[in-house]
Amino acid sequence: MPPGFCLMKAKPFTLALAVVVLVVGAIYARGRGRPLADIEGQTRDLTVTPQGVFWISAPAEPGDSPARIMYVGAGGGTPSVLLQAYDVRSLAVHSGSLYALAETGPEDAGGVLVIRDLKTGQRQVHKGLHSPQGLYVDGSRLFWTESRASRAEAIAHVPIMCPLHALRVTDAAPAQGKLMSLMEGSDRHFAGQIVGLRDDKLYWTEPIGQAFSAGCTLVRRKAPSDMDPETMARTKGANVAALDGANLYWTAYSLELNRPSGGRVTYRRHVDTPDQELLTDWLPAMGALLTDRGGARFVGAGWLWEIPHRLAEPTPVRRFVARGPGTVALYRGSIYGVDLVQDTEKLVRRPLGLRGYILGALAFRQPAINTDTTVLGGDAA
Repeated sequence: MPPGFCLMKAKPFTLALAVVVLVVGAIYARGRGRPLADIEGQTRDLTVTPQGVFWISAPAEPGDSPARIMYVGAGGGTPSVLLQAYDVRSLAVHSGSLYALAETGPEDAGGVLVIRDLKTGQRQVHKGLHSPQGLYVDGSRLFWTESRASRAEAIAHVPIMCPLHALRVTDAAPAQGKLMSLMEGSDRHFAGQIVGLRDDKLYWTEPIGQAFSAGCTLVRRKAPSDMDPETMARTKGANVAALDGANLYWTAYSLELNRPSGGRVTYRRHVDTPDQELLTDWLPAMGALLTDRGGARFVGAGWLWEIPHRLAEPTPVRRFVARGPGTVALYRGSIYGVDLVQDTEKLVRRPLGLRGYILGALAFRQPAINTDTTVLGGDAA
């Protein structure tokens, strides 16, 4: 055998190995977790889309400074302000448009819906809403809530004197919205979640009786054409829910802790069957329930927890300091949210596996969006 034969045979393998190492290194370098933007104020309704990351940045108290809708591309950078108002309550992004609910001044509880084309910057402003909160967009239909304050705050525990929240749907102007459900509450704005839509039925959580006690949380659903909402689950205390395809997940008080309210369990139910399945206990009492590719995760107490598919203990996957629903999102194999980087709050993306690294590495081509700031005042039109 000629002396150079082994070397000649080794060259293609060495070259292929070098290419693989370079590709893997590039994927790791470009797809690894990284801070995307600095965070100011309180974060609400953080949403991740192919266009990038959108979130509401609000002051601790309305009026201390303007509330803003912020945007940054998947590669990070200096965030842009897309909308500014006295108080921005909710946002959604659908089919190239940004939808936002805002209040334009402290003098009353009036609210507006802003629909803004992300490419051209053109906007529509619909007036006439009252303390709007929560927003879900499905095609041409919009779902949201409006609230009326209690007439006598001192006796808010009397049902007729509680703030009333109206869940509405429309496929036209918001002023023509159809009433879907009427709910009692203890906050000026609706304090539940609009969870999602499945088979034309909207799912939401409905807090009840939490002004002076732990109260309870209902998980409910209703189609616009139905007469009455259906209760899917009833839990004691404040809890959260998430919808993943045909599976509904929700939390409830712990079954094993000496102080049940100090922790949470997670249940799962197929939306077409009445049976519920206990998946895990020992979760933190406060946090956000998320779903991604047929599974559920929980973010709380400084960790992202993997929720098992069958009854077992939850698994801590990654340190993450999200505050609750609206401050964290799962998207294409990565977790996005507000986390601490060297003791400073930043918007970060952290991959959760190989899929997250690969898709994160491919997310550097940014679609063009119009970043001119829309400013809403008391005379928004």
